[in-house]
Amino acid sequence: MPSGLPWHQVDEVYVPINYNEKFPWVLAVFALKDRRIRVYDSLSSLRNIESINEINKLAAMLPTYLSDNRFFKEISRTDWVNLEEYKDKITQKTQFLNEHPFEVEDCGVFVAGYAEYLSEGMNVSSDDFEEEYH
Repeated sequence: MPSGLPWHQVDEVYVPINYNEKFPWVLAVFALKDRRIRVYDSLSSLRNIESINEINKLAAMLPTYLSDNRFFKEISRTDWVNLEEYKDKITQKTQFLNEHPFEVEDCGVFVAGYAEYLSEGMNVSSDDFEEEYH
């Protein structure tokens, strides 16, 4: 997929995130139609409360960002109002949408390897991930 496409033309947006030196890199996948941020983190069991708070802030800010950039007005590819995950969340008043952050799902896997797998449309599980290979 070419880079630089408008967000309304893609299903998922991949965002590598590093909060600070204490917080390891994670991959956040914004699943726009599912209103979900999937977090792929190699150290999910060791993550501290700061990193969780940062991801939750992102989940709360994302609807505002999308709304301010007229993302939900682009319905040529997706009828946002009729998607189950968006029902009762989009109205004429954008503030109502902003009260509903994206769900955050912790996927607890290795960031770089899974970014490659996911961007190629391949399904993988953390059980058989070959970290030495990647």
